[in-house]
Parts: sequence; C-alpha cells; structure tokens
Amino acid sequence: RFSLELLRSVPNWRRVTAAYALFVSVFVYRELRLRDLYPLLVRAALTTACVMFLVAAALVAGWGAAVWLGGARLADQRVQAVIEARRALIDQQADALGYNLYRSLKFLAALPVHLAADPQVVAAVHRAATALPEGAGEAQARAEASWADPELRALSLELTQENQLFGVYALAVFDRQGHCIATSTVGTANSMLGANVSDRDYFKTALAGEPGRQFAVGRRSGSPAWFFSYPVRDGDQVVGVVMAEVMLETLSPLLGSTDALVTDPYGVVILSRRPEFYLRVWPDHRLAYLNAGWDRFARSNGAPGTPEQQSP
Repeated sequence: RFSLELLRSVPNWRRVTAAYALFVSVFVYRELRLRDLYPLLVRAALTTACVMFLVAAALVAGWGAAVWLGGARLADQRVQAVIEARRALIDQQADALGYNLYRSLKFLAALPVHLAADPQVVAAVHRAATALPEGAGEAQARAEASWADPELRALSLELTQENQLFGVYALAVFDRQGHCIATSTVGTANSMLGANVSDRDYFKTALAGEPGRQFAVGRRSGSPAWFFSYPVRDGDQVVGVVMAEVMLETLSPLLGSTDALVTDPYGVVILSRRPEFYLRVWPDHRLAYLNAGWDRFARSNGAPGTPEQQSP
C-alpha cells in the first residue's frame, strides 16, 4: 500500500518516463535483464535510505543545536536580568547613601554659618583686632595673648561646649589675617590657637565672602578631614572666618553595612568602612596633583608620595 501511495505521488510524466526507460533498456538495447531488476531496485533503495538517513540526522542535529543555542540564550537573558536587578538595587542603595551623606554634610556645613551669626563671635573678632597686635610674633605668643584676653578665652570655652554638643573634631575662629583667635582645641596637644591658616583654600574662600569647603590633611591632627568655613560679617564687611573640622571616622557610620566608598574628584578614596581603602586611587582615575599635606600624611603612614592604586 505504501508503495502504491508513493507511486501515485509521482507526477504522470515522470512515471511515463521511467516506464519508457525501462522498456528501452530491456527490450530495445537489451542492456538490462528482468532478473537483474530486483537487485538494482534493492541497491537504489539502500542508497536512497542512506541519503535520507543523513538528511534525518542533519535535521536532528539542527534541532539539537537550536535547542542548545536557545537554552544558552535563555540562560544569558536570565543572567542579564539578574545583573540588571542587582544593578538597580545598588543604584537605589547608592542614591540613599548619597542623600544621607549629603544631608549630614549640609548639617555640618551649617555649623560655621550658625557660629558666624553669633554676636559673641563678631565681638571677639573685633576684640582680637584691638587686643592682639598686628602680626604678634610666633604662634605661641599669639596663643598666649588670645588666652589671656577674657573675651577670647570665653569664646574658646564656648566653642569647646559647641564641639562636644555636635561631635566635630574642631571649631575655630580666625581674624582677617588667618590667625586663630579662639578654638575648641585649646588646652590640647593639637591646639590651633595662634596658628595661621591664611594659605588654606577654605579660609580664602570664606574671606572672599563665600562658604568654603575643603578636603585636606589637618596640620595639627595629621589626619584627612573635611573643613567647612563661613565668613564672619559686620554689616557688609567680612571681618573674620569660622571653621569646622570633621574627621572622616565620624562620617564612616553613614555608609551603613555596605561596602560603599566615596572618592574625591581625582579618584582618591576619602570615605570607606574599610581603612585599607583610604587614600588609595580607585581604578580608571588619575591623581591630578598631590599637595604638601597629602605628602606628609602619606609619608607619616609609610606610604610613597602618591596614593596607591586600589585593585577592584
């Protein structure tokens, strides 16, 4: 039945052609005998079967390749989806940490603003201009003169209380020449009283009438810190500068339990929960310059003159 169906599926002209060729071969040219017909048909069937087997094997191989490639593509899509979800989660955490850090820094930056508006600070700056001679010798002599003045000593004690209340490292008030006339660090080994910071960027910015902010190494503490400053005004005239120094250790808890870190514009890590990352250059960043403060800090910690690059 299968053979008949197969024969019926062949077009009529092909059947006529096959019958004519068979008639000519057997009865005209006598090259083919009837008894040889069966072995030829068997051989043709075997050859066709081999060809069809190869075609079937190729189809199976193609189907298997399609399934394998489709599975691999599906796995890649799933991995990519997991990566995207993880990246979105990291972005959300980074946004939350950035907002908390921004809010905390804004609060710390507001401390000098609050102190600069205190009438006691304005009066102390004017008092220093009259009670302390212009360029009064060495820092130690200026510190003794500031401490000997009752108004300036009272301001230093007030700054000490403010410092304990807000938990910053140091609060200080400077005259227009950059001399520290009152500070919360008075009486400590790292006292800033009498020191001159006229070369600091945060002082220059505040003296120009703008809020100042600088990340640098403290000259007294020898550690990296944020410096926030604000001008002390008497009317429209800038008569002094107020500064708040914040150590990085006090900001690290803001990162929570994540391994997030904060870098400055030059790629130097300035905030991290892992101390070994501090002052290391993050990959794909280049340090533009290294000021003298960084150099002193690096050498005091046994590091070379430039921060070491951190591996990912």
